[in-house]
Amino acid sequence: MRKREFETDRGTLRYWVSENDEETAQLVFLPGLTADHRLFDKQVDYFAQRARCLVWDPPSHGESRPFPLDWSLDDLALMLEQILSREGFERPILVGQSMGGYVSQAFIRLFPDRACGFVSVDSCPLDRSYYTAIELWALKHREECLQKALPVLDVHPFVIVMAVQQWRRVQRNIRQPLVMQGVFVKFDLLIDAGVLLMEDEG
Repeated sequence: MRKREFETDRGTLRYWVSENDEETAQLVFLPGLTADHRLFDKQVDYFAQRARCLVWDPPSHGESRPFPLDWSLDDLALMLEQILSREGFERPILVGQSMGGYVSQAFIRLFPDRACGFVSVDSCPLDRSYYTAIELWALKHREECLQKALPVLDVHPFVIVMAVQQWRRVQRNIRQPLVMQGVFVKFDLLIDAGVLLMEDEG
């Protein structure tokens, strides 16, 4: 992999690109928040002989520092597009982990005909249309939900997310208990908490 630099008006981005023929598949690896290009070392080692690969340190991460923390997802997508154009990545497959998945989605929204694929690793959809009303409600009231739900449930703080997921399962009449990060969540407690929170909202 060859290390390259891309200058912006706010700082310098560092990224790495393989020397493969431009006619092969093009993979772009985008690490998440607080991570850098090393997150994908194993994947790059494997694919660099089979495809053209690019991995970056996003602004304010790894070797792309110093860089002010004033960027948005659209800013990152625009910088990424400039780098990909410079390197001749015409139809890349974007592989985004966590925040890298959000950058990928912003890129696809801004440049709908550029990417030929998207692999999401521990990321979730940015578009509100993917979420149910109760999920949006829980996100909007997350602090209030946690304050009310935790004393009732006496479990890990991520329980509110699990409660929303369990609520959706109930709507589909799926009654198996949900398991996440080794925590078993009892069905009736989740439903009681969900109903309690919804009733409090009015």
